[in-house]
Amino acid sequence: MLAAVSACALAAPASAAGPCAGKDLRPAASNLDTIRAATLCLLNQQRAAYGLNALTQNPRLTDASNAYSQEMIQRRFFAHVDPDGTALAQRLYSFGYLVDTMPDWLAGENIAWAQGSLSTPFNVVDAWMHSPDHRANILEARFREIGLGVALGSPVGDPPDQAVTYTTDFGEVDGAAPATANGQIEDSSATDSAPADSRSASAGRRARAAARRAARKICARTRTASTRSARLKASKRCAAARARARALSRR
Repeated sequence: MLAAVSACALAAPASAAGPCAGKDLRPAASNLDTIRAATLCLLNQQRAAYGLNALTQNPRLTDASNAYSQEMIQRRFFAHVDPDGTALAQRLYSFGYLVDTMPDWLAGENIAWAQGSLSTPFNVVDAWMHSPDHRANILEARFREIGLGVALGSPVGDPPDQAVTYTTDFGEVDGAAPATANGQIEDSSATDSAPADSRSASAGRRARAAARRAARKICARTRTASTRSARLKASKRCAAARARARALSRR
């Protein structure tokens, strides 16, 4: 699995985009579906400009993307590997987008968080397009599907009415399940990207082994927790990690 990531500050938009409804909206609880649709529209505009196929939204990828945006906010981290060691491929296995019977797959991920006026779909997509690694995921010709995760709040603790966290998971699989602040509030944001990761013959075995190692590491913390509250929290994370490992083992 490729593990390199890159980060960039959100730049001011260099040019205006076409008519994607909602592209300049600030995300709020009442408009998240519109925000996701605008983000997809903007990404497909960029792909169309280079003669690439449009991405279609896959519900399993979107479930994985939404869950990851929420996890980064709740657990206060910003990376493609969570504090328990779970990486993109493991997450996509656990949400059922990837399964061991697939002969081939490709996946990639872009993440971002932003505050205030920088949190609109247009500004986030524009920042991704100004970053080589994010741009490479957006313009990867082999991708066919996408998950769009948008959650209110940020990994640095901003309240839901001041910031938003985006996750876009890109995919292409054989046999896929069918789609049924730094500074002032107005100026703070960050983005990160995970390069495309493809399946090798042993990718499923590596994902299962990594999940088991992560579960052992997490569960070991239960024994060293110093307070009842800490032990309870560690026990819950241990149970969740073991459940992920069992889910992967059944694939």
